[in-house]
Amino acid sequence: MNRSVFSKSAAVLICSMYLAAAAAFSASTDVGLPETIPQEPVTAPQTTAAGRAPVTERAAETECATAGDRKMVALTFDDGPSVPHTDKILDLLTINGAKATFFVVGQRVSEYEQVLRREQELGCQIGNHTFDHKTLTALTAENIRAQTEKTDTAVQSLLGVAPQILRAPGGSVNSKGRQNAGKPIVLWSVDTEDWRVGGKRGKNTPANREKVIRAAVDNTQDGDIILMHDLYALTAQCCEQIIPQLRQKGFELVTVQELMEYKCIEMQKGAVYRSARGE
Repeated sequence: MNRSVFSKSAAVLICSMYLAAAAAFSASTDVGLPETIPQEPVTAPQTTAAGRAPVTERAAETECATAGDRKMVALTFDDGPSVPHTDKILDLLTINGAKATFFVVGQRVSEYEQVLRREQELGCQIGNHTFDHKTLTALTAENIRAQTEKTDTAVQSLLGVAPQILRAPGGSVNSKGRQNAGKPIVLWSVDTEDWRVGGKRGKNTPANREKVIRAAVDNTQDGDIILMHDLYALTAQCCEQIIPQLRQKGFELVTVQELMEYKCIEMQKGAVYRSARGE
């Protein structure tokens, strides 16, 4: 046999034997690279009892920072609750996907427990409007504290949480009131004057309703706090137009607390807030 032919045959035989041995070794030890890189297990975020992910400090900062493009106002209602007017307002808020803040008079809490429970269930905010609707500037420091604390106790006994904000009746506030309020004081930047045209001395006429609607809608700006009263039939009727018209103008209707949080305003006890426009 030619020596060169023999050499080529031997090389082929040796190569075949080597490949067969390598395959056998791999099969016996089950060694090989995985097809994909294993991933870390994904776990769902923990949630609160209400089913929402807890808000971390970073998440709150992010939400605050991105809220600048969102137009928001806070509808607020004083002097209630009342029936059927507060219930009608709550119906309208629900239909329009909106919320509001209700500054309640403490002495009315026990009479309208179901209305207050419904306000809370719908995600509205309950504020303190003193126990007897007393003008704070006419009271002693002790009486100011008594008026707010009695209302806090009444609301907390019913709903499990006390109001976190106060509205001074008539918007009357002085240094004594600020020092003894025990919570932030929320006034308003838009007065619909429903109390004037729809109250005891007013008349529930189409012309007066239109005045209130226009006051609430036409010149309202992002960050405004709108003053209304849920004691009057006129107010509830006006809300049939006010709430959807504000929504059509691109406003989100949120609570005072939500408005301040979204606008990155940290409320302080004794400070007075008229809007969330930084004025």
